[in-house]
Amino acid sequence: GGEVIMAADGATTGLLEHGMTPDVIVTDLDGPVEDQIACNGRGTIVVVHAHGDNIDALRRWVPLFPGPLLGTTQVEPVDPLRNFGGFTDGDRAVMLADALGASEILLHGFDFSRPGRYSFHRDRAVKMAKLQWARRIIGMARAPVTYLDGLSPL
Repeated sequence: GGEVIMAADGATTGLLEHGMTPDVIVTDLDGPVEDQIACNGRGTIVVVHAHGDNIDALRRWVPLFPGPLLGTTQVEPVDPLRNFGGFTDGDRAVMLADALGASEILLHGFDFSRPGRYSFHRDRAVKMAKLQWARRIIGMARAPVTYLDGLSPL
């Protein structure tokens, strides 16, 4: 194995702004989907999460992805969907990496104290509660998780 760069939804745009294309994008399609489609056309694997609140987005966007896709769900999966665990795109990416046998997981720009620049949310209180769930879920990873940028899970 080697290094795999995974982006959680809106972080895709941040990577592109820095001249980087992720190897994998984990998304529920509430971020800048056009950037995700562009990356997918260049070979990025897109892991699309289906849930009750994004059925319209799934119908609108999934047919436009030209490259490799993997579908996930947070309930009992029906083929070809998979459930690797996770609640937000960020912690779902960590659980995916962990399930695939990552020896170490490095998180860049992951801050549980506030929604990030590339994080999309309608209700700040709901987003903050989701970030606390993300912190708990990331803590369940078997692989060691390191927070870069001086940010920590506290």
